[in-house]
Amino acid sequence: MASLSRRHFLGTAALTGAGALLAACGAQAGTGAMEEAPAAEDSGDSGEMMMEKKPVVFWYTGIAPWNFDNEELPQALRAEFDETTNYTLVPLVRGNGGFRDIPTVVAAGVAPDNSKTQSYIQPQWGLLELVRPLDAYISASANVALDDLWPGKYEAMQWAGKTYGISYSIDARIIYLNVDHSLEAGLDPETPPASRDEMDEALLKVHKTEGDNIVRLGWDPFRGSGGIHTWMAGYWQQGGEMLSPDRTKIQVNNDLAINTVTWLKKVLDGQGGYDKVREFHGTFENRLQEYGSGGNTYMYLTNATRTSMAPYAEGLNYDFGPYPALDPSTALPATYSGDWAFCLPNGSSNPDGGFAWADFMYGADTNLQWSIAMDRIPVRQSVAQSEAYIGDDKLRKLAIDEMVGARFVVSVPGAGDILPITSRNLQSIMRNEVTVAEGMRTFEEQAQTAMDDFIAEFG
Repeated sequence: MASLSRRHFLGTAALTGAGALLAACGAQAGTGAMEEAPAAEDSGDSGEMMMEKKPVVFWYTGIAPWNFDNEELPQALRAEFDETTNYTLVPLVRGNGGFRDIPTVVAAGVAPDNSKTQSYIQPQWGLLELVRPLDAYISASANVALDDLWPGKYEAMQWAGKTYGISYSIDARIIYLNVDHSLEAGLDPETPPASRDEMDEALLKVHKTEGDNIVRLGWDPFRGSGGIHTWMAGYWQQGGEMLSPDRTKIQVNNDLAINTVTWLKKVLDGQGGYDKVREFHGTFENRLQEYGSGGNTYMYLTNATRTSMAPYAEGLNYDFGPYPALDPSTALPATYSGDWAFCLPNGSSNPDGGFAWADFMYGADTNLQWSIAMDRIPVRQSVAQSEAYIGDDKLRKLAIDEMVGARFVVSVPGAGDILPITSRNLQSIMRNEVTVAEGMRTFEEQAQTAMDDFIAEFG
């Protein structure tokens, strides 16, 4: 693997091949872009030069408020990291945290020391040796304690007994409900539908049509944050898992998955069908404007939606509830929970510093401050379940209760191919092109083939 010094790379605009990479894929320079490490300073006492702090090049998304250019907390955390460690942080904005650039910069030997990017791709990158295993770092870590991490998040970063990423910037999804719609329909908004049967009954009361046209939608289970992939929430509630315990087999062709998808199809069919519902969505700017303007009564959205929804929801009276379960008395806590992850790409010059930044962000006080300011779920269970985080916030309490069963999309080699397979097969089911049983069987077969083929080619 080619090797270039970090100083040479950052200071050379015309580096053959690699120079253009930092501008690729819509990348933008953030705070510290192309800057050198601070120059050594004279101590003024002994005449000896102080040790130069080693730069930690950190790629991140730059999506507000996770922004080192103009957000107070990221700037303060950067300053604290620089003051309390032997490193200095050089944060650079890259599209999707460098999701598309990492393979190329690793091959060129000019990768960042830490990248905050998509979590689900880490096992695939581990297999391809694009990222370093983190197990030795975690074992020696002051803050990354495995028994304090959400188990579904930690396990999703593993492949073949090694850990290739650690989650950061987690969300949880809950059902948002329109209080005024509920009251109008004679429903109690303080006791939202907890079961599938209760949701079926509620939808009969809140869904409105004029002739063949939908005037107000009750609930599209695929319209919220995460889209069609959130079908798994009801599967997880029953104890279903997308992967076998050894994480080598896809598991969606079974009774638990089939009864879940059958019910979701029933929900959509009862409101005009999949395509009719999608046509209704097209009359709105986006899902937040749809929900905020009263276009529907229920929507499965992230805990942070209440902040981003504000421009679309003036005067909206809303409350929260859990995802409807087949049997609430036996349902396991479950939420579709997206996240980003810290990873240490191969080909970087300072992996120790890269992990030091992740370890710093995992500190309990830092994790608390960051999660409150950014309206995210703390990555440490002890922080998430604390009074300091939850307080009297009803939404946070519900989200944390569900986080015990937090999961995201399938995270294995070949994951990028499995995502469109999921969408394609579920859409075929919803459009009556295949039966639920046929669609789920095909889904499992195609996803397994995608995984096996990827491992056979690159493993």
